[in-house]
Amino acid sequence: MNSYASELIAGIKAEDEFATFREAFAKFKEQNQAYLVKIAENLSEIKKEFLKDVLQSHRVVLDQAEGTTQARKIVKVSGAKVANVKHDEF
Repeated sequence: MNSYASELIAGIKAEDEFATFREAFAKFKEQNQAYLVKIAENLSEIKKEFLKDVLQSHRVVLDQAEGTTQARKIVKVSGAKVANVKHDEF
């Protein structure tokens, strides 16, 4: 394989495809929000859940030396709910 092809492949492997999709999705939403709402209304619940999962996914580096990455769903905690537990129950 020539150096250009190797360089191109390395660049593609280093790219976070989820970040690229989120950026494109955000730009589309900014420019066509009404159209996006219509599209979302026509999606099944399974497809809506899949889209949500993709938008929450990030490529995480597992091994910096080997360049190993894995797709992971990153969920941000919106508010911690604390159960009412009596201290003497422990």
